[in-house]
Amino acid sequence: MVHYCLAKDIVRVSSQLLFAETPRIQSLSAQTQSRLDDILKKNNFPALLLQAGEIASAYGGVYITINYDPEVLDVPIINVVNPDCGYHMMRWNTPTDFVFIREIFSDENKIYRHMERRIKGYILNELWLGDAYDLGVRIELTDRPETESILAVVEVSSATILAVYVPNKLPNLDYGSLGIGVSDLQGLESMLDSLDEAYTGWVKDIRLGAGKLIVPDSILTHEDEQTPYFDNFKEIFTILPTNIMDMDNAGKLIQNIQFAVRSGDYQIATESLISNIVTVAGYSPQSFGIQTEGTSAESGYALKIRERKSVSTTMLKSRYWIVALNQLLSEVILADNLWFSNHNEPQLGIEMFDGVPDDTKETAGNVIALYEAGLISKERAIRLLNPDWSDAQIIAELQKISEDTGNQGTNAKKPEDIM
Repeated sequence: MVHYCLAKDIVRVSSQLLFAETPRIQSLSAQTQSRLDDILKKNNFPALLLQAGEIASAYGGVYITINYDPEVLDVPIINVVNPDCGYHMMRWNTPTDFVFIREIFSDENKIYRHMERRIKGYILNELWLGDAYDLGVRIELTDRPETESILAVVEVSSATILAVYVPNKLPNLDYGSLGIGVSDLQGLESMLDSLDEAYTGWVKDIRLGAGKLIVPDSILTHEDEQTPYFDNFKEIFTILPTNIMDMDNAGKLIQNIQFAVRSGDYQIATESLISNIVTVAGYSPQSFGIQTEGTSAESGYALKIRERKSVSTTMLKSRYWIVALNQLLSEVILADNLWFSNHNEPQLGIEMFDGVPDDTKETAGNVIALYEAGLISKERAIRLLNPDWSDAQIIAELQKISEDTGNQGTNAKKPEDIM
């Protein structure tokens, strides 16, 4: 059986559409922004988001936790947890209680598991001894070196749980009461199996289509009592069968059989299956490199039209991510205040993008048209063309433009006028 890894492609593309461009996270306080930037940089937050995005796409959701270990990092540690290692309880569609379980040691039929429960204001740690089928009995944390340094009860800020669950998509019509999201792969199992069968048939056709030779026994190579064989690399044959009277037909003794390989049929079938699978998953075939006529050179708005389904799915997911990231990073700031004696405000603004790159030429044309029509100012035009610039950079650019046009900066705004 030939396995085509389309499922991995789907979750990878899903994550890249969400987080190839890192979300813009901003605070009104410069002090808070500086500390948050330091925390995210030390946690390699962009890479964590890509990892979390893939897990959420495959499993239907992902857990992200906040942890404290000053021996590793001098900031709160952000960690991604697979959904198969935990569960949560819901109240009014809001997670209120998280439980995470990890195996720390196994000895024959004995398995030691660390259970971590997170509720508002507390982290509760327990050690359990059981087997592959049963959680077993609770024992002391000091019974294993892996958990002997962990406190049974850890107090945290009363306003935090230090964990969030991010659903991939909702609602989950198959498991609605469990409060879990929908995997991008849910319901695609039979179609993915059919794709594997199609590729297996294609490869089998290629194998059967390899050239075959039918030769007489007299030109086979005999070595002792081994099975005779035909040497494909032999150039001269000196033995001819004695019953051949017409030497002109001697060459017909060797017959070459070449079966046709139905590559065109299989290619159409596999591409059709791939297109249908990614469409059911919520994405446009163009997002997976499947080009149709007239799409190869498109960019900007035209590309977004072609990839409308991918953009819609990405923006749908981003709604859940914005809420979860706002809660997560607000709790990160509160935890940082508690653990590292800082005094920052947790109010944040988060903006995510659709994953389809804008065409610079097209954007510039739109901005020029708006500016020349008098609908936007020069300052606003610069902001639209450079959305990631700071106020200081905007001011510097305005001053340079003013100098280039001969105004010597007399009409340039000061930073405080913009801020």
